[in-house]
Amino acid sequence: MMAAGNHLTSERRREQAVSPLQRLYQIVNESVKRMQTGNENDRVVIMVDDASLLEVSAGGRSDQVLAFLQYCRAINSGHNRCSVVVLVHGDTDITYGAAGLDNGGYVEHGEQRVASLAHELDHIADVVISVDPLSTGLANDVHGQVTVVHWSDVLSNRESRKGIQTLQFKLMENNTTFFHPGGRF
Repeated sequence: MMAAGNHLTSERRREQAVSPLQRLYQIVNESVKRMQTGNENDRVVIMVDDASLLEVSAGGRSDQVLAFLQYCRAINSGHNRCSVVVLVHGDTDITYGAAGLDNGGYVEHGEQRVASLAHELDHIADVVISVDPLSTGLANDVHGQVTVVHWSDVLSNRESRKGIQTLQFKLMENNTTFFHPGGRF
């Protein structure tokens, strides 16, 4: 009887040793496997609404969040059938750590410079979409700009601007209008 009790205790220890992101990955992976039909045209998109929540569940460890996202990205990677879409707020890293000041994608923690989650995700992403206010300040007819960077295009072309597209936008009551900088909407 004692052996059975020790076995249950060791199983519980193993369950507790698994991080929340490891458990989440197991759930995602099992869900993707259940959805597979064998059709080559099937695609899976994993959407993370706010990566900072993953970072909170990982105890502030962005390396665990990156590992989780890379594991998700690798699901069915041989068949190129899985995409991962992640929302990251570039300004959330400023709130992590009392000494944290955003320095070009890095957050100061004592003497150590740690790359922010948004900065690290930029390096592994195929496409980065950035929504920013206008650098010139407020305007009545333009509310901000969207920059889309297709890294595969940027890296494969000598003229790197081919993989970068910038649009400005105006928010309306029921929709958003996009247009090229200097263009009319």
